[in-house]
Amino acid sequence: MSNAFNNAAKLKRVFHLEEPQFGYVAGTGVNNTTALQDAIDAATAVTGTLILPQAPTGGYIEHTGLTISGAVTIQGQGKFRSRLRLLGSASTGAHGITFDDNVDVADVHLQDIGLYGRYPTLTSGHAIYLPDEVTLSYGRGLKLTRVYATDWGGKGLYVGANRNNGKAYDFEATRCEDAVYIDNSSDWKFTAGEFGVTRQYCVNIPGAGADNKFTDCSMWQSQESAVNLGTTGSSPNLFIGCTFDHHEKNGVRISGNATNGQPHALIGCWFRENSEVGDGLHAQILLTNTAGAVFIGNRFTDQEGAPKASYVVEFSGTTGGVTWIGNYVEGDAYTTAITNVESNLIAEAVNLLASGYLETGSILASSGAANIDLKPGTARVRALRAMYVASGVNFTDVYPGTTGNPSRIVANGETNTSVSVEGFGTGGVLLKDGGGTTKIALNTTGVGFYGTSPVAKPTGVTVDAAGIHAALVTLGLIAA
Repeated sequence: MSNAFNNAAKLKRVFHLEEPQFGYVAGTGVNNTTALQDAIDAATAVTGTLILPQAPTGGYIEHTGLTISGAVTIQGQGKFRSRLRLLGSASTGAHGITFDDNVDVADVHLQDIGLYGRYPTLTSGHAIYLPDEVTLSYGRGLKLTRVYATDWGGKGLYVGANRNNGKAYDFEATRCEDAVYIDNSSDWKFTAGEFGVTRQYCVNIPGAGADNKFTDCSMWQSQESAVNLGTTGSSPNLFIGCTFDHHEKNGVRISGNATNGQPHALIGCWFRENSEVGDGLHAQILLTNTAGAVFIGNRFTDQEGAPKASYVVEFSGTTGGVTWIGNYVEGDAYTTAITNVESNLIAEAVNLLASGYLETGSILASSGAANIDLKPGTARVRALRAMYVASGVNFTDVYPGTTGNPSRIVANGETNTSVSVEGFGTGGVLLKDGGGTTKIALNTTGVGFYGTSPVAKPTGVTVDAAGIHAALVTLGLIAA
């Protein structure tokens, strides 16, 4: 019987906190630290699962801080039902859950639980704390599914260096310093996250964290910016389909790594109601001393009036260009302009208004030696700008990108193809010198040279000096 009992014990993989051996006592204010820790350790010893009960109605399962030392699954009854909260007597800096140093936690799964801190009573401590991994060459992160963290003096999720390849689905963190903090770790994937009401940032990756992806995440009401990104590592961080709204300063802030590194990318995201501390005080996106960024298919709107951001994209310091493609910008998304450095919007800088027209200041530009091809074939222009100005004058301006280089319009394709330059209606074509003086004018009437109004082709010219002289004067080819 003894052997059978021992074998059964070894086969046990699922534990319940309410099992008598753990000594759990339901009730808010009860210190269940020992019960929780003993249950976690029992499940960890066999790479098993710990089932947490629902907290008392209107209450919590309270503790002074818990530790995970190996592979385990902790399963609650829902992120707003299995509510774990720090006791008010917890030590300063106590974390909700701490992972042991130098432990690969790839097989740790937290699911359907809530982690409650005591801020502002306890002004430090993280809901989930992964300290730096210093032993493994590629330490791994954990898996979070429907986890809620709130009221922490520190971070909702703190990811130390070399804690890579974590996965989080429906992770929600509010009322923390930062909702998510990643320090020199890569390959995390956040899907359907909810991050808001933070005292600093919703997502803070200040160092070399690389290739972290945020998809369909909502970020709102930070006291700084929704996202803070520093220097990139081997590859950029990526945000897809995220929303950034009602932040006191910027929607996204990118800084550092001015001369090299791959740019961060934001695709299909929505920016609105930022610069909440004051009208025109902060940009939707701020880039400072960075190599640049990629923005594709994002929306910039302001649906509720002032305050509005100063710029959509603001550049500061030594900053590279932004790849800007297919972004939608409403006129009330900024107070000053789309950007303060027009030339830094490169590739396809086109801003589409709700009316379907291009926004004022939209640019097509190229960087470096590459020119713009407006159709397949060799590019023939250095830059092209089609502009509408407030005076109501419409014009197209073709000009060289470098002083001293001529602008050229060259026929391409078939042999002996002509270049056609046409006016509209009774209007014509003017050829001017560098000082703006018309040298050749033509319209539906005829041709004029050297500032002379166009005239019809002279006919019936007397074949003598006086007749030829008069015809040349009429055309403007010689003085009277």
